[in-house]
Amino acid sequence: EIACSAAISACGKDCVWERALLLFSTASQRKPELDTITHSAAITACEKGGEWEKALQLFSAMPLGKVQPGVFAFSATISACATGYEWTKALHLLALMMQSKEELNTATLNAAIGSCDRAGSWKEALQLLSLMVQTEVETNTSTLS
Repeated sequence: EIACSAAISACGKDCVWERALLLFSTASQRKPELDTITHSAAITACEKGGEWEKALQLFSAMPLGKVQPGVFAFSATISACATGYEWTKALHLLALMMQSKEELNTATLNAAIGSCDRAGSWKEALQLLSLMVQTEVETNTSTLS
């Protein structure tokens, strides 16, 4: 499974999301219960390819395969939604992440803030910045730009 995740991740880095999904599909036929790392790699490949809908489909299917999304799956899916200008979906995923008690991090909140920024939803972006301060999540230059 580690080799499969690495191959999917490599496809994502090369922006060949179709090949990543083919590898994911083949792996899931051989072993239906792939782990969250493999799912996250496939979601990230979709995000890099601008395929936010496919990323969201993969994320949504995780519980059906009895895989609990972890922080990386949430972060990758939020980033994919942000890339696709789907800020309301990104915020919904962030709320789910918080409900599931996953630890918030800089990259996830930056992606959510970025999605609000792209949509011109500055009130929501400021609320997320406030959340970062309240939860003591570190800010960086991306957060404040």
